[in-house]
Parts: sequence; structure tokens; C-alpha cells
Amino acid sequence: MSRSKGVSQTTRVPKPVGLSLLVLLCVVTSPSTVLADEAPRTEATVVPGAGYDSNLGFGFGVVSDVARYHPEFEPFKARMAGQLFLYIGPRPSGGARVTYQHHYLKLDLPGLAGDRIRMRFVVRYRQQINVGYYGMGNASEDLRPWEMIDKETNPERWAVARRTNEYGSYKPELGAQIQVALRGPLAAYGGVRLWWSWFDVLDESKLAEDIASDDPAIEQLLVGTRRHGVLEGMVGLLIDTRDDETAPTRGMLHELAIRGGPTFELQGGYGGLHLQTRFYGTLLDDWLVVAGRLMFDGLVGSPPFSELSRFAGQAPDDGPGGATSVRGVPLQRYHGKVKIMGNLELRSTLLRFNFLKRRVKAGVIGFVDLGRVWADWVPRPQLDGQELGLAVGVGGGLRVQWGGTLMVRIDGAVSPDGVGVYFDVNHIF
Repeated sequence: MSRSKGVSQTTRVPKPVGLSLLVLLCVVTSPSTVLADEAPRTEATVVPGAGYDSNLGFGFGVVSDVARYHPEFEPFKARMAGQLFLYIGPRPSGGARVTYQHHYLKLDLPGLAGDRIRMRFVVRYRQQINVGYYGMGNASEDLRPWEMIDKETNPERWAVARRTNEYGSYKPELGAQIQVALRGPLAAYGGVRLWWSWFDVLDESKLAEDIASDDPAIEQLLVGTRRHGVLEGMVGLLIDTRDDETAPTRGMLHELAIRGGPTFELQGGYGGLHLQTRFYGTLLDDWLVVAGRLMFDGLVGSPPFSELSRFAGQAPDDGPGGATSVRGVPLQRYHGKVKIMGNLELRSTLLRFNFLKRRVKAGVIGFVDLGRVWADWVPRPQLDGQELGLAVGVGGGLRVQWGGTLMVRIDGAVSPDGVGVYFDVNHIF
């Protein structure tokens, strides 16, 4: 049976210091047998979300999830997930603006060809007018020039300075992936992603400063600051012995992947290598679980600079920094071709009960996150510094799992780079 991790669904606060509220709207389940693992059932959920973030403003949207369970398929026979979410925040110069949008529709079919083939499809659109850029390399600085300006006496200058580390990004995306069970816990996968990116570079921003730089190291790394497209192919191997995808308590997941492809409206292309390992074990049955993850991600060639603040295994995401990598560190805080990240969590389940014919588990976690980037494969001490320079986030959070696939999490973390509070769906690994 397929043991692979499904494409995760997330409603993410993409900047630190936020607060979100989750409200259950409606539930559709098969009658009477929903709690019987051996019986087919359908779980359908629509969850409206509302939030507040000191950088983004007020957010609202809807997350939907429909999963069909069957005793002959693991973890489910089919799953459809969708999301509509956006934030509206204050404009530094006055008024309001839509700061962030993330909309998607995902289809996950793990039960094909006798449960040996799993296929995933995604249509996605992301738009953010305050994507972070602080410079290249691990030694990039968060200078905050607006703190040196009196907002009351010079509001226009303050508003411009407040957006020093921001630029706008617009990104529609299509993706498809196939995974094939080989032998035991070993599986292979391949996929393709096609996306196009548009950018809005502010005149007095750090990104505009680096675009105009005559430093050859920065010029070599800062590729794709104008409109371009990417066709990225990926192949990988998985070893997955987890006892559950949503909330594993035992087992491991190891991943090796290579990716790359051409860019459009830009010269050249790029390739990448991704290594990831995860471990799960129980300290007190399933009441207390320890979970760990280590990742390495490296890019070669001429990748678009926006990919330098991301990692891309089977489930691409942002890091180091943000809700799913090094919590407490701002999203897109660090850019580099080479990245390492690590996470250690202690997860506890404190309450178990049934609600609306669904199993509910609630608990808390504590965690430590680590990360570092290198601007390039060759030494760049002027960009990376000469110290160890680890980004560190420490914190804790709440977990509520409702049914088989829906888990809500709220995490809070502190780091030398700031403070973060995140509302999300699913464990980060």
C-alpha cells in the first residue's frame, strides 16, 4: 500500500507576528459508520479562517477538504483540497491594500493501479506585495531604516523606508506528479511544475539597490528580477515507514530528489539536489512523540533569485524562515544557493474525544528550529560571513486533529531575527 506523504494543504501567515482564528462551518460525513476504520466513509469539511498580522493586516478565506476513505486504500482513496485566502492591511502611505493572496485546488489520488500508483495535481495562484528581500547570503542584514525616521514629521519618507525589504510577486502555477510504489517502503516519483512570475520592484528597496550593484557575485546570483517562466521537472526516491501521514508517531521518511529545467524570457536554466530525512518515535505510547527533520538543498546554474529562499523536495516550500522551516525567522529572510535546515519537536496528545462523529485529538508541542544558507558553492565571505551564523527559532504550539486528514496548528516562536506566531494546517513535517 502507498505510504507516501500527500501534498499538504496550508493556510499560511507569510510574515511573523500574527494571530488567527479558525471556525468550523460545515461537516458532511457518511452516517453512523464514520468512526469505524474498517468501513468506507467520506469526510468533507469547509473551514473559514480569519486572522490578524501586524505586517499584513486582517486575513480571511476558506479552506475545504474532501477525503474518501476505504479499507483497501491507504491513507485514503481520494482527496480534494482547496483554498481561497487573502490579507488586507494598511498601506504605509495611508489607506488599505491586499497584501497577500494564496488560492489553490489540489487533487490527490493514491489508490491507482492496485494502490501502487499515486497521482497529484495542483492549480495555484500566489500574489504578495511585500515579499521579503534582505540581500544575498547568510550575512545579510535587517537594517530597518524606518526606525531612524520620524513618522510624524516625515510620513512619506517613513512609508518609503518601511518597504525597503519588500517587493511584489505574482505567480500562477500548474503542477502534476506521479508516484510509484517499488518494493516495501521504497517509492519513486516524478513530476513537472510550470509557473510564471511577475515582479514589482520598488525604486528605493534593497532589491533595487542590489540590481544596480556592480558586485559580480551579486550580479551572478540575482537572476530573474523581471518577468519570466520556469518549467521544472523533478524525479526522486522515497523510503517511508511512517505509521500515519497526518500525525505520525513511529517510523521514518527519507527523500532524495533532483530537479531543474529551462527558464523562459531568461537565458539558461538550473538544477538542484534535495536531501531530507525525518524520524518519529514514541516516548510514552502515542501520548508523547519525538520528531526530527534534517534537510539539505542545493542549486546550480542560474536559478531565479526567488528560488534561493525556497527548498524543493516532493512538497516545495519556503526556508530558512517562515511557518514551515525556521519559525520565528521572517519569511524570505535568507537567500542562497545552498541551504541546511533542522527541526526537533516534542509532541504531546492531551485530550481525545469524539465531536460530530469525528475523532478529535488535542495537544501541545515544543520545538527548536535551525537553518543556514550559503550564497554560492564557492566561498563568499563578504556575503555569508565567517561565523557559524545559524538562524535559530525556539517555541511551542497547539495541535488539534479532527478526523483523519485535518490538523490545525498554532505556533509561536522567538529568534534573534524576531518573533513569529503562525496559524497553519498540518505539522510542518
